[in-house]
Amino acid sequence: MQSAVTRPQLFAVAAISVLVLLTSLITPANWVNLRLSAKEVGGLIMPPGMIMPRDTTAEKMQEMAAVLPRLVTHSFGIGARGDQPLEPRMENGVKVFDLEVSVIRWHVLPNVAVDAFAYNGQIPGPRIRVTQGDHVRINVHSQRCVGLENGSFTATFLTTPKTTTWKNTAAAS
Repeated sequence: MQSAVTRPQLFAVAAISVLVLLTSLITPANWVNLRLSAKEVGGLIMPPGMIMPRDTTAEKMQEMAAVLPRLVTHSFGIGARGDQPLEPRMENGVKVFDLEVSVIRWHVLPNVAVDAFAYNGQIPGPRIRVTQGDHVRINVHSQRCVGLENGSFTATFLTTPKTTTWKNTAAAS
C-alpha cells in the first residue's frame, strides 16, 4: 500500500515542526535569564522554582541564593550518614540538645557534590529522642547561615501526650 502523502506536504509538516521547536527553545530566553554562566554567579544554588528575569544581575542572584558556596564549612564523602542519634546533656532536669546550622558540601555520588544546609554536619539532621514528660531545650546556633545570621534560637518545651507547649527565645550571639 502506497502513502497518499506528497513530498510538498511532508516538507510543509517538517518545516512547521522545526519552526515550532525553535520557537519553543528561543521564546523562554526572552523572559528568563539564561545569559549568565554558573561561573559568573559563583556556582550558586537557587531555590527550586525561582525564575530570574532577563535583567537580573549576577550580584542580585548571589543575594537570593539558597546556599552560598562560600559558606561551606565542611565537606563529607559518600559514606557520610545523617539521622544519627544526638545525646542530650542534662541541666537541672532538662534535656538540652545543641544544633549547629551550617552549609556543607555533600558528595552524593562519585564526582557529584551538592551544597546544602545541615544540622551538626548531618543531612538529614540528627535524631532527637524524647519521651512523654521530658523537659526539653533545643539550642540552635548559626555562624553564617541565612535566617540565623550569626545568632541563635532556643526552644524550651515540656513533652505531653497530645500537645507540646513551647517557650521560644531568640537571641543574637
